Amino acid sequence: MKSAEHDRTYIYLAAESYRQKPAYRAAHSRGTWLSFFGICLYLASQAFQIPIVALGPSWAVWPVLSDVAVAILLVGWLANSRFLRILSVPNQEVYSSLLLIFGATTAAFFVMNLPSMLQTIPQAEKSVEFGLFQIYRLAQFLLVFRIASGLPLTPKRVRILSVLAFVTLTAAFLGIVGTYTSVLPTPLLVSHLPSDKKIAGPWVTLSTGQWYEAGTIGYNHSYVAVQLVMLAGLALSLKPRRNVLFDVMCLLTSCLGAFLTASRAGLAAALFLMVTYLFKRPAALLLSVAAFGLIFLAFFNYLGNLDLGIAETVERHLTLQRPLDPENLSGRTDIWRNSLQFLMEQPVRWVIGAGPGAAARLGNNAHMLPLQIVLEGGIIGLILFGWTMFRMMARLYRFESGVKPVFLTTGALLISSATQETLYPVPSMGHFLGLFFCAVALALSIGSNRLVRDYVSTSVGVR
Repeated sequence: MKSAEHDRTYIYLAAESYRQKPAYRAAHSRGTWLSFFGICLYLASQAFQIPIVALGPSWAVWPVLSDVAVAILLVGWLANSRFLRILSVPNQEVYSSLLLIFGATTAAFFVMNLPSMLQTIPQAEKSVEFGLFQIYRLAQFLLVFRIASGLPLTPKRVRILSVLAFVTLTAAFLGIVGTYTSVLPTPLLVSHLPSDKKIAGPWVTLSTGQWYEAGTIGYNHSYVAVQLVMLAGLALSLKPRRNVLFDVMCLLTSCLGAFLTASRAGLAAALFLMVTYLFKRPAALLLSVAAFGLIFLAFFNYLGNLDLGIAETVERHLTLQRPLDPENLSGRTDIWRNSLQFLMEQPVRWVIGAGPGAAARLGNNAHMLPLQIVLEGGIIGLILFGWTMFRMMARLYRFESGVKPVFLTTGALLISSATQETLYPVPSMGHFLGLFFCAVALALSIGSNRLVRDYVSTSVGVR
């Protein structure tokens, strides 16, 4: 009852604002053109996440096109912040939760690292560096969510974003096909970057040989896979009207792309999204599965003859049938064991964690989102994350329109996080968390706007 009353109150207030202030809404739209351009660039840049220049104190912060888009968003915010003040109720609620996480992360960083920073303890330098990186990335991603939430989304703007999301998904997929078939050499993609591992870090792997799973997105195949899944979910969410052919194309693209990345967690997320999205349309689901199989069979021999390692990719994905077999976890059992031993060294770490960036002391992230959160934020951090995700998914379930693709995609990403830090600001995941925040903000805004328009049309009809 309380939830239903909350929804009715929200729709009423939003509808009154919609009806009584059309002039302000028009000015609102005109005053945010730079911010809208920034969001468009941010979405388009998700198909190309290779640094554009080796500039900065570390390879982890070398600027990519997404950073340029964030800079434009910041300028737009400073120039026209008064036009971005209106947020829908669900976006306000999610934003407040994200602000709480940012504040808690920043406070934990200084509490945990300030003593070692003052004493300049050598072993703490790496954790401080990565902790600062996480705070920097979270600040960027919060800005993306805030501006995407405050944008006036006219039907024309939604159509532009819809086309852009599909084009970006297609471009990202073609990039993966290009590197997988060696048509697009990865050494060429990073030829403008230093080739010294001490300077370029993991980016050097793309220059030393063909990195088949990289596409034009990054050096981590898990990131490449979930990027496709998120772009597919966003494209489905932004489409004004459901179209079975379009749906199947987006879902097949994410599945085939995730398959080529050899990321088992990414493929599992893509298949989960496809099955849940088409669950109530068995004919479309059958068509998607059949198309996936036919495409695979049609090109299996061809790709095999090209000696592209297709058999190895298939064999790797087949290990999904035995997810608990230690031999199929690519060394994760040792990583998890080391992380647990680190927590046990000081039991208080189970409660409050060892602080942002602490995983750097172990030389590796936890490769499991819940464990990564406990490692750096403790059980308290895990509870805060769980509460935020529950709140976010509850708002998506209530307000997102149609089949709720961003809600389903979020569920798919949480499944993939069992073996990777999918929703965590680590260098290997690039701007993925920012893309996720942007998709959530747009889905909630569009869903809220549709509720308002339905309420207005109903009210006018009654009168």
